[in-house]
Amino acid sequence: YPPAPGWLGRRHPDAVVQQAVQMRLQGVSQAQDAQGRQQIYAFAPVPGGGAGGLLVALSLPHEQVAAQSRSALSVQMLTVLAMMLFGLACAWWMGNWLILQPVRAILGAADEIGRGNLAARVRAGAFYRHEIGRIGQAFNRMADALQTRQRQLDAALNASEQERRLLDLILQRMREGVIAVDINGRFLLFNDAAGALHHAKPRIGSALAEWYARHE
Repeated sequence: YPPAPGWLGRRHPDAVVQQAVQMRLQGVSQAQDAQGRQQIYAFAPVPGGGAGGLLVALSLPHEQVAAQSRSALSVQMLTVLAMMLFGLACAWWMGNWLILQPVRAILGAADEIGRGNLAARVRAGAFYRHEIGRIGQAFNRMADALQTRQRQLDAALNASEQERRLLDLILQRMREGVIAVDINGRFLLFNDAAGALHHAKPRIGSALAEWYARHE
């Protein structure tokens, strides 16, 4: 190939083929043909012919083989690129699922507690079993402790406020005038009996010195 009846009886024009026939070579090589084109040759002697037997020589243009290789390489590179993109997508999805969402949940609960909502908690689902999950559980324990302390403080303040109201009620109902000031000389208490005695009552928090100047 190509068919050429005039080839019969003529020496093959390619030197590499002549050398392969003389040396009974077998294998694959790359060389230039008689027209200077790069070719890939394959040689194989026909068994049983002896030293003067037949030898089969095949050749393909290097560009044709390289084009097939480049096509296969392109397919392989595209496959590798697709696998890389798929791997990145899986990594992003897993990172968002296992890391970003729990972190956002913890930050959201922290913001809620910062705004005063001590009932905010991190939802500990089935995927909160790694380190971030343990951080979320520790955060929930801290929020529980804060809420308990706040309830105790509210209860103590409520009890203190009730005691203060009871004491204020007793002092206001006394017939004796009772006046109380702090160490800075500002009024803390001025009951009704003291107000009736002076025919006026000062503003709580005002200075005793100012009141005394007008009510010796």
